[in-house]
Amino acid sequence: MSEPCYASLTCEFWCQRCGKDDEICPIIWHHRIRLCKACISIDFFDSQPSAPSHLNRFSSWGLGMEAYESFVLLDGFGRIPVAKCIWKKRLVWRFEEALLSLTPDLQTDFANKVYERLADYEILAKYLPWYEKRWSEAPENDLQSKMTLAGVLTSHIRTAEIAHRFLGEYGADLSYIPNWYGHPLVHTEGTIWDSEWQDMKLIMIRHFDQLRSITTEHAKLKILNRQIYLATRTIDAMVKNGALPKLTSPMVADILLVPEVERLVSLGRLLGVPLITSKPSESTPDPGLEDLLPMIWETFIHRRCEQLLSSIERGTATIFDIFKERGTLDHPAAVFFCTTCSDVLDYPRVIMHACSYSPVSSAPLLKSKPVPKPMYAHAVRSRFGCAAWSSSSRYRVHPALDRIIALMKACGVDPVTGSVVDLNKADVRVRCSACAPADQRAMDWHTARAHAIEQHLHVQDDASGSKTISSPVDIVFSPSAERVCGPLP
Repeated sequence: MSEPCYASLTCEFWCQRCGKDDEICPIIWHHRIRLCKACISIDFFDSQPSAPSHLNRFSSWGLGMEAYESFVLLDGFGRIPVAKCIWKKRLVWRFEEALLSLTPDLQTDFANKVYERLADYEILAKYLPWYEKRWSEAPENDLQSKMTLAGVLTSHIRTAEIAHRFLGEYGADLSYIPNWYGHPLVHTEGTIWDSEWQDMKLIMIRHFDQLRSITTEHAKLKILNRQIYLATRTIDAMVKNGALPKLTSPMVADILLVPEVERLVSLGRLLGVPLITSKPSESTPDPGLEDLLPMIWETFIHRRCEQLLSSIERGTATIFDIFKERGTLDHPAAVFFCTTCSDVLDYPRVIMHACSYSPVSSAPLLKSKPVPKPMYAHAVRSRFGCAAWSSSSRYRVHPALDRIIALMKACGVDPVTGSVVDLNKADVRVRCSACAPADQRAMDWHTARAHAIEQHLHVQDDASGSKTISSPVDIVFSPSAERVCGPLP
């Protein structure tokens, strides 16, 4: 079956890893791959499964809560017990497990029940009109839209819990804030990694202190107005197109405090007017995440690099060392190429690569068509149906890596740190032995690397229509006898 039966927990399918076609197992989508029990046991505890395609958007928005304890979810008629979990698993997949065991009618009833319970919380009052409008506009049988809205509401409860925890540690008066800890969808123990919490706390404290240090109420009003607008815009983007920032991650830690800071500074009572929530002046440019939150943007890029490194197999020792020492892939030895479109990629293009080809299944061959999409959102449709980050063959270390490292060493550059080991060698030039003697010329190591990629690595189409990259000759760079003045460019 190409798609499982969502009304049942069992379904007959063929395993996309080992090829067995006689397995009858619980439906488990592991990085969008259907797996049998034997294959699931190999790495199910090492990574987290993705949702089926009809729940992808719901699972990618805001329900990033980690849960270690058992709890119950409510359906339309009673309670669905969920077994105690011994590995890290996100709340959204608990939702999916409950949904998959229900009939379509009960699934809709379950979504309505979640919405009704979450709508009772006072802290969500400022968001409810926005959600209620979209809830009423959604068709009655549109499960995906309603589950999306219920998911975002649950995310707001989560943000309230995080802000509650922070303000409690900061010594704020929390008597007016409802106690979120008793809600079955909010579990605080072990839900945030200590390192993540520390990052979030530092950002929160910085913004919190900045707000409290402002002396004039007008300035407070202006800053809070801007912060609320940014929060609303971020939430809007999440719901409309599944934007990258999640409300439960450190990326937007500074806007998590908006409802609580609004109460803490009590601007409405001091000024006698509600906060203005209109858009700021048109002359004020709308900054991107990288401009608005540089520290959070760096954290996001760092995690993307980690995901990239976890998706490649061979030749990664030097790459991992570079990333460990420098915290970035911005290094001449970190060269990749896309096995889908054959583009040569370095940092930061490897993180933001928009692949120009999308292999689609067309028995018996695989054909390609241009579908430009961001790398992190582009699911590579191949024989295994892998998502971009889960396919070990999606990005591989460039075949010229060893030559590049040798070249760097010949030029006196440490491949791990990128620093010049011997400044006396900073003017070294090299020649490519793969070229004809008449064509050999002295090059610095930047030029030599580009020369190897452009001149000696060829892209070939095989019979099945896929692309391969090969080097017809052994590329060797030999130090040139010539020396020039000045450091390497």
